Amino acid sequence: MNKTSALNVRYVAGLSVFIGLVVALQILATYVRIGTFPITLTLVPIIVGSAVFGVKAAGILGATFGVTVILMSLLADPASLYLFNLRPFVFVVIIMARCILAALSGGITYKLVTRRTKNDMIAVVMAAVVTPIVNTGLFLATFAMFYWETLLAWSGGSDYALHFLFIVMVGANFLIEMGINVALSPAIKRIIDIRRKM
Repeated sequence: MNKTSALNVRYVAGLSVFIGLVVALQILATYVRIGTFPITLTLVPIIVGSAVFGVKAAGILGATFGVTVILMSLLADPASLYLFNLRPFVFVVIIMARCILAALSGGITYKLVTRRTKNDMIAVVMAAVVTPIVNTGLFLATFAMFYWETLLAWSGGSDYALHFLFIVMVGANFLIEMGINVALSPAIKRIIDIRRKM
């Protein structure tokens, strides 16, 4: 086996491990809730995978994240199933776009900050912050854009719609996701260092 083939095998095997982690953590996250929607636990392996394997891997992991979110939403979340039944195509497209763009933003942030600062720790922390911001920001924007009538119905009127969206549906989830990512940044850096030595 030549060097290129060995590297390809390592890439596929390593990326497969991260794909498995994304799927397993998202299935687990479906049952971990604070508020209306589950907490996203998959952003950490996405950050590590993109740091180790590159931005293309981030896109693959983001797509895996999106497919898993859709499947678990339809199987285990009545609110998401309701939203899917209202607008199936929109539901699938916005989840896939949000998950892929969040993953890519983390991978690109890591790559750019590492190149600029030559400091992996700063790059990991920045990616850990950017990824949930993009994930949650796109959720807020697309939900308000495509499901405004539903938001009005759930919140009890236009006076409370944005408060309901930002505070009730997203507030605690976003802070917990961000906190988990930042708290695990030293561990993420350690995993990246180990993988590079291998």
